Amino acid sequence: MLKALGTFLSNLQKSLGSSIKIMILSKPQFSIKPRKREKAFIILGTGPSFQETLKHDQSALANNDLIGLNHFAEKEEFVKLKPKYYIVGAPEMWDESLNEYYTSKGLAFFNALNENTQWPLELFLANDAKKSSRLKIIENNKNITIHFYNNTPIEGLDFFSHQLFHLKLGMPRPHNVMIPSIMIGIWLGYKKIVLTGADHSWHELLRIDSQNKVELDQKHYFDKKENWRTMKYAGKRDRKMHEVFEKWMLAFRGYVDINEYAKKKKVKIYNASYKSYIDAFERKPLTEL
Repeated sequence: MLKALGTFLSNLQKSLGSSIKIMILSKPQFSIKPRKREKAFIILGTGPSFQETLKHDQSALANNDLIGLNHFAEKEEFVKLKPKYYIVGAPEMWDESLNEYYTSKGLAFFNALNENTQWPLELFLANDAKKSSRLKIIENNKNITIHFYNNTPIEGLDFFSHQLFHLKLGMPRPHNVMIPSIMIGIWLGYKKIVLTGADHSWHELLRIDSQNKVELDQKHYFDKKENWRTMKYAGKRDRKMHEVFEKWMLAFRGYVDINEYAKKKKVKIYNASYKSYIDAFERKPLTEL
């Protein structure tokens, strides 16, 4: 009894905190409109296992609606698959206050997106990207339609959180681009959402150096060599080990929260990744979907 009361009070406090964040950060969202969708919404994750998806599931990819993520536009598969949607979830892609490394990465992405997009594409960016001068790079590309979404983190009582999700005012903490991708699929009205390339196997490639810096070799399907980098907080200071695992915990918990919301919306989410540590969604190969 006391435990249940404590949980309720804790969730109530989180709901109140989420309300304050929404009032400060969120904007009314009208451009992302749901409608009846016959096809599946396939999220093109860039984990190493996406290589297997490219080898074995070309038919499914060709016959459904795809959404590309983050740096995918810089790769040849972007032009081959021609996704209908695209989302950028990493703030360092548009944040102009970061160091030279992140600046060059962000500029490279927007230039590639502008050059490679020769078909109609709906691009989703978080609200705080609105003021970035990097959007000028793509403003004359008539193929790209930009939507802004609320990535405000929402936690607390389920009935309260789900109503805010429904109003598109926020989402579970977006510590991984998969979270806003799934939410956008739901907001667009898709009833079948499928994850690919969602390995989430970061912990297999984590180490700490002699200076106690936490390093990660974040593998993607296109990587040819090791790329160890110090884990950063918001692209600025170094992360401590407990912060790294907390970030990952919030991502995995976010999937559980999304799945509960999806059930109420009668949306089915499948994980078709050839390798994945996500346990929130039913596993099923693309060939069966």
